[in-house]
Amino acid sequence: MSPEFYDRRTVLRLSTATLAMLSTAGCLGGQSSSAQTVTMPGDLSFEPKTATIEPGETVTWTNESDIDHTVTA
Repeated sequence: MSPEFYDRRTVLRLSTATLAMLSTAGCLGGQSSSAQTVTMPGDLSFEPKTATIEPGETVTWTNESDIDHTVTA
């Protein structure tokens, strides 16, 4: 169907659908996939001392000591 056969309503629907798709793609594309590792070396401490975790990031906890540890968020 050539463009001269599109009525105003069809153009408006296509434009709205395109804008919705592009705005959703922009929101989904920004998620972080980085990972952080927190180590418990054995002297009852954590390395690094502080960590800032963003939504969507993966955190790996590594216990290098003989003492059991738990992690609570």
